[in-house]
Amino acid sequence: TLFDGILAQHPRRLDLLFVYVDKEVKAGEIRAARALFRRAAGMGEGAAAVRFNDRQMKSVFKKWYRMEEGHGDDGTVEAVKDAAKEYVERTL
Repeated sequence: TLFDGILAQHPRRLDLLFVYVDKEVKAGEIRAARALFRRAAGMGEGAAAVRFNDRQMKSVFKKWYRMEEGHGDDGTVEAVKDAAKEYVERTL
């Protein structure tokens, strides 16, 4: 898609990632939004080769957590917490 191309050209731009996620959520594509967050967190398929700094990752996990609170269930909220813990352990 257009946003995938833009993100490929500007991989460190969190504002673009967040606009893309918001667009997916608004369209009801929660799975696609989750996939974008997983990719940004360095998990799963198409994981980001670009590493974000800790402050940026805090923003990613915070936004992901808020999305899951509104559109997910207890399991998906816990998955975000687990992903954040895994990230912290991986970066120590």
